[in-house]
Amino acid sequence: MNTLPIYLLVLLVLISSPVYIHSQSLDDVKASLISQISSATSFSDLPTLVPPPKPVFSPIIVVGGGLSGLTASLYLLEAGHTVTLIDREGFLGGNSAKASSGINGAYTTFQEQENVEDSNERFLEDTVKSSGRGGEGITGELVRRMVEGSKEAVEWLLDRASIPPPILVGQMGGHTSSRTHRPLSGLAGAAFISGLEKAVMKYREDGQLKVMTGTRVVETEKVREGGEGDERSESRKGTNGAFTTGDGIKLARHAGAGTVDMEMVQVHPTGFSDVPTGFSDTPGRSLILCAEILRGAGSVLLDRGGSRFVDELETRKHVTDKMNNRGQVEYAIVVPPHAAEATVTHMNIYTGKGLLHEVEGMEGVRDYIKVRLNGGKEPVEIHDTFKMPINETSTIPRSAPTVL
Repeated sequence: MNTLPIYLLVLLVLISSPVYIHSQSLDDVKASLISQISSATSFSDLPTLVPPPKPVFSPIIVVGGGLSGLTASLYLLEAGHTVTLIDREGFLGGNSAKASSGINGAYTTFQEQENVEDSNERFLEDTVKSSGRGGEGITGELVRRMVEGSKEAVEWLLDRASIPPPILVGQMGGHTSSRTHRPLSGLAGAAFISGLEKAVMKYREDGQLKVMTGTRVVETEKVREGGEGDERSESRKGTNGAFTTGDGIKLARHAGAGTVDMEMVQVHPTGFSDVPTGFSDTPGRSLILCAEILRGAGSVLLDRGGSRFVDELETRKHVTDKMNNRGQVEYAIVVPPHAAEATVTHMNIYTGKGLLHEVEGMEGVRDYIKVRLNGGKEPVEIHDTFKMPINETSTIPRSAPTVL
């Protein structure tokens, strides 16, 4: 579980929250905030901006129409502000629209309905552990802020995006409890973006909101940014859209914002290497992400010998390191029937795109790996596949079995 986007988002909210309190000029507000943040030694030292009862400066410009930008826009619009929402693409949603596994929150109403045991402290411990850092200092306090606000954030989002019940709650990598919330039908990111966009666009009717798509901001005083940039390299293909180039971070730094934990940008372990049906294998094409919910529901990763080599519910960093250390470029993900039944929407999309293939039992898994990963060589030892690897010592309890 990567906490970078949360750290980055919180810091940008503090320094660039478009509230512009009192009667100060924008330059005075900016200088004051930068001074306070630069001298902060803990989270409690940072300035807290509370929206005034009335707009002071109008319109407020929100740069970026992903989940972060739409959330900021709706929050401001509901408070009575006039907003101009800008996105460089011809559509809203950004990378957020491609997310599919859900959003994390602890001690939520939906967990209670599913009799899921969880707590803020448990969520905090999982997050701190996955970061590889201690729980002290500003990093630890930012994590606590995220965790303690997660219930309200999840329930606000699901309400404003008009996501109908029931809400499914699943277990993802690095989590010791099921706390990732997603809709029953449709993919989480697309549903959240669609719902928030509809809620935001209602304010267009009376002129309170102006939307400018296909518009690129080259310089700004204040910005709102959720995405952390492009992960493409010569050696590894990525799943980010071509539009994800980190412009918001560059603008924020130009405006005086600080960053923290930038070295913690993560690599998602699983993306489909095959070309989706109907698409061409063009240079630099984005991969289709293989959602973490598949592993959370009980799927397993196999190497070319048919061996399971990692606990799939470990942190993304741990799983990625295990894959890199085996020296393979491709692996197989095996989705048992019970896992497929729990992820019907994903399965329909992935099989429809020719990215997942149905096989019969262990023999089918063996034959697929033999042809696809092992160059047709025999034998592929598959009988111990679904046993936890001996060298894996994870104590993360699985909420789903991993048996055929």
